[in-house]
This record gives sequence, structure tokens and C-alpha cells, in this order.
Amino acid sequence: MRKIKVVLMCLLMALCLNGFAMAETETKLNYTVEQVDSYTAYVKTRRAGSRLNLRAHPKKDARVLKKLPTGTQLKVIGVSKNYLEVEADGLTGFVQSRYVTLAYPLATMPVHTYYPAMNDLAEPRMVTISPDRRGGFVNMRTGPSRSEPVAKYVYENDVLMLLAIDRVWVKVMDPETQQVGYIMRHFVCGI
Repeated sequence: MRKIKVVLMCLLMALCLNGFAMAETETKLNYTVEQVDSYTAYVKTRRAGSRLNLRAHPKKDARVLKKLPTGTQLKVIGVSKNYLEVEADGLTGFVQSRYVTLAYPLATMPVHTYYPAMNDLAEPRMVTISPDRRGGFVNMRTGPSRSEPVAKYVYENDVLMLLAIDRVWVKVMDPETQQVGYIMRHFVCGI
């Protein structure tokens, strides 16, 4: 009988200690999530090619579940301060709200076609890129404006196909990838 009491006491102590450990863990991860009616949103990172961390908790140092590229569709299901609770690619986690947009991000869409000032060339021709610094690069943007997202970086002496031109911008296409974008005219040689 005494052995049974000792075993029961040990089990009870183990459960209590485990309960304290769990309470300590919950204190470290203390956050609240306000549930919202779900809606669709998209990842929109600041730089082309970068990815957004889908985290296990709404904390900067929380474990990363997956890295989501720009344009990934999200189902927003909750809000926690600067984070959104989302479902993406079969996972549920948290992303920083500043990298989420309701509109599909332009950097992943086909290039704009609503710029009437561009004069299409009758015969496209090959041109080279000449950045301000030797060995540098030039931003190829999704539209003819510095406020448009960067689609890719184009390096010195890269060869592109010139499609259209205006006073400040040129519309070009990378002949290898067929990607179309806009570069400021003064970086282009052979116009």
C-alpha cells in the first residue's frame, strides 16, 4: 500500500510540474487573436524575388513554417496586433500585415498596358544597358514610373529588345525569359 502511495505521489508531482511548465510556455506565447470574417488577400513583398515568412505565432522570433512568394493567395481568418492569422498552402500561421494587400500585386501580374504616351517601334531592335556605375545594375520596373515595383535587375552590357519609347522611359523585353518591363531611357544605349 505504501508503494502505491509513493507512486501516486510521484505521478501527482510529475503532473503538477508538467502543468507549471505548460503554464510557463503559455505565458511566453501570450497573444490574442481576434477572429474575423475570412477574406482573400495576397502577399506583397517590397522587393522582387523576396519572400514573406509564415510564422507559427505572431512574434518576430517565432518558428517559420514556410516562406511565401509575392502573389501567394491568403485566406485571412484573424488579426493579432501587427500580424494576420492566415491559411496559405495548406498551413495556418501568421504573417506581418504590412506585407499583405487586398489587390493582386502588380509585380506578379502581366506588365501594364495602359500607358498611352509610349510610342511602339515599328521594328523592335536590340539595345544594351549602361548603368551610371561600372559593373552596376538598373531597375527594370513593371511600369514606367519609379513608384512601380522592380520586376528584376538588369546589369551592365545586358542585351534587351527595345519595344516602345517615350521621353523618359523605354519598354523592353528580355529575349531569354520573354519578361517585359520598363527602364529609364538614359540607361539604354543604341536608341
